[in-house]
Formats: sequence, structure tokens, C-alpha cells
Amino acid sequence: MSVMTLKFNDGVDYGSVAHDAYRILGKRYGWNLRYESSFEPRRLLYANGVTPEGYSVWFVAHSNFISPEDASGPWKNTFIGDEIHEEWDRLAEKRHINLYLDETERVVFAKKASGKYYFMGIYKADLSLTYNDENGHRVKIYKKLSTEYPAKT
Repeated sequence: MSVMTLKFNDGVDYGSVAHDAYRILGKRYGWNLRYESSFEPRRLLYANGVTPEGYSVWFVAHSNFISPEDASGPWKNTFIGDEIHEEWDRLAEKRHINLYLDETERVVFAKKASGKYYFMGIYKADLSLTYNDENGHRVKIYKKLSTEYPAKT
């Protein structure tokens, strides 16, 4: 049985509930389903190293795709070209230091204004590009590595 490739910008939505999308995609791609509770409401919507390739999975519920100011919670995500800028306030950075320092390559989905999640690509954090913005928030930058999952080798 061949597995269909996820492709960036193909217009396929994965629904509006991260937990349901993770369960469906996890079964299809062999992701570790023991982590599906990480995608329930009021969770980080992130699980480390759960794909067969060792990628993490990240559903970005709040970003500039919802609205330019969407910053629900202690951080803000902004998609700019082939990058994601993740802005952390100091308290969130300290509370989630393991997540903040995590450089695992990530399969990323983002919720858009339609309320549905879409595949964005595979990204990797580049901690050497981390900087403090004018508000004193730390900004972590992810670079897109692939527009397909599984990535072509």
C-alpha cells in the first residue's frame, strides 16, 4: 500500500481539530499514536520525535494566518516566506524551556482563517538566528526544509 505524500499548498485541509487530524494522519503515516493527547484542546499541539523519521509534529493554532495580531497565549507565531517566527515572552520561555530549546525537525500544520489546518512543510529551528525583539520577547526562527512529507531523499 503506497502512502500519499503531503504537499505544501495543495489546498487539502485536515479539519479544524488538531487531535482528530493527528489521529487520522498518525494512522496513515505510522506516527506514534500514544501522543495523540498532546493535540487536545488547551495543550501545546506539539509532540517530539513521533514520526518514523524522528520528526516532531506541530499544529500551529494561532498565527498571522488567522489575523495579523493573533497572539493567543504566551507566544505568537508568524509565517514569513519560508520561515516561522515564534515569539516567546520570558515567562513562557522559562516555563517551557525544553520546548524552547528543542531543535527537532518538525512536520508543521497551520490553522488558517477558514478555521482549518493545512500542511505547511517540514521546518527546523535555527537557534543561531534567535534574537530579542523591541518588546523584550525572544524570537525563535524556523526554516522550511521541505514542502513534502514524507520528504524526498
